[in-house]
Amino acid sequence: ATTEIYTLSLHDALPISTDIRNAWHHVALVKNGTDIDLYIDGISEANITFSGSVNWDSSMTLNIGSRYTNATPWLTGNISNFSISNVARYTANFTPSTSSYYPLDWKWDNDSNVKLLLHNDGTALMDSSASGHTPTLNGNVARSSVQSKFGGYSATFDGTGDYLSFPDSDDWNFSSNPFTISCWVNYDTITNQPVIIAQSPSSSTFWFLR
Repeated sequence: ATTEIYTLSLHDALPISTDIRNAWHHVALVKNGTDIDLYIDGISEANITFSGSVNWDSSMTLNIGSRYTNATPWLTGNISNFSISNVARYTANFTPSTSSYYPLDWKWDNDSNVKLLLHNDGTALMDSSASGHTPTLNGNVARSSVQSKFGGYSATFDGTGDYLSFPDSDDWNFSSNPFTISCWVNYDTITNQPVIIAQSPSSSTFWFLR
């Protein structure tokens, strides 16, 4: 089977051949100059050239697991080791770290360029980066030991109103700058193309990855 991950604010679709359901897969979206690469399990599966800016709206929350605030399509599955960095972490195929939940990647875990870091395996779903962003847990999103990539737990989303939200921050005002969004994800289903992350208030000012 196949699925697609979109960066719709870039008006392009990134088709991939890997079936990413019902198993843990590492997903990384990287902007480096005018190149945007989508890596699945460390392999670049899609690339586009984009010279514009990633749209940003300072009035909206950043959501993980939902596009709009409290709106479908919600994610059904689990997320571990979610991060946002303001640099291009990967510029070629790589091997995702699987030896330990910490560090996330032995080369750069929680350096000054990490702006959001959710291990999702501690006593709470919290940002471990120096930025210390405070999430709001919506619906029934919670830590779960049913599915775990590292450390015995992950964040679980049941596909009905579950998402994490963060107040807006300059930390994800990407504009035309480099960035990396990465996580481990285990989808139960990809029906309706569930959103991983979004800041998406309207049809004219938005970005999201699904």
